[in-house]
Amino acid sequence: MAGLGGLRAVDCAPCHAEIVAEWRTSTHAAAWVDPQFRKELAKDPGVAWLCINCHTPAADQQERLHAATALVRAPVVSENPSYDPAFQTEGVSCMSCHWRPGGIAAPHEGVSAPHATVYTPELRGAETCTACHQAVARVEDTLVCTFNTGAEWAASGQNRACPACHMPEITRSHASGGPVRTGGRHTFPGSLLPKKAAYTAEELAIIGDWAPGATLEAQVVDTRVEIVLSNARAGHMLPTGDPERQLFVRLVELPSETVRWEARIGQTWTWWPVAQRTGDNRLAPGERRALTAPLPPGVPLQALELRLDHERISAENAAHHDLSNYARMRTVHRLPLVAARPPAN
Repeated sequence: MAGLGGLRAVDCAPCHAEIVAEWRTSTHAAAWVDPQFRKELAKDPGVAWLCINCHTPAADQQERLHAATALVRAPVVSENPSYDPAFQTEGVSCMSCHWRPGGIAAPHEGVSAPHATVYTPELRGAETCTACHQAVARVEDTLVCTFNTGAEWAASGQNRACPACHMPEITRSHASGGPVRTGGRHTFPGSLLPKKAAYTAEELAIIGDWAPGATLEAQVVDTRVEIVLSNARAGHMLPTGDPERQLFVRLVELPSETVRWEARIGQTWTWWPVAQRTGDNRLAPGERRALTAPLPPGVPLQALELRLDHERISAENAAHHDLSNYARMRTVHRLPLVAARPPAN
């Protein structure tokens, strides 16, 4: 396309440096190189071609092109003469959302750029996101895809679409020398679990104003802790996406890090001989759930901390996939019991 140096994010960066820096902090940027995804992809190469359409959606990112047939394990495969391995490593990159045959999709009208643009107001809607974040299919008895976030959002009756939360609003020049406009940051924050060992200080500075979707409140009453866990900010279930994701409310004794009590929130599945969901106690949008934890006898309050942990993959599965240096869990709230207050009404 005239005016473009290429299709990769590095080609966009000379004019859109701040946006590209934000995108680099996102899980979109790690969609292909994510260690967990790579392990999952290798488990069943015969159907891996289905997964790459969301993790590397641009045609030039795919080493081979696959055309579906009546048999999922027998697609028509051809070599891709336009394959760019460096572009592949960018995962869900700029062109995943902004490519249009007639030009680069722009959420603003009247854009003047060195390349063609196409006014695309749907970038501010849910449909750009649900193309990948709504995928529910049963391919075989033991092979299912279950990313139901789009349907969860639709069922909640929210009057705001995905970008309202996942692309926090910012007013700035979106291209070097361009006019100041109101748009969205390209950090796409969710659980903020990095797809590597940890975020760098520079990355944390970019996403430092993130707040989790869940809130945690508590008060100590006699020999128990009365807790309220809320889905205060997310317009979908918490947790959402991958069915392995779980939330844990934990009462932890310090400094030994001994878990004295915990409550699990998430889905439960059996995967053999037929994959099926057997339980689901996730938090609906706006839900406030009361929990009660017994105080461990003989442990002073100042030695106890209430935590909310978001777990991407269990310790057992991480070990099975040899993901020892992987951020499988993140603590999103810490509440010392000595500082606990009655939950707000």
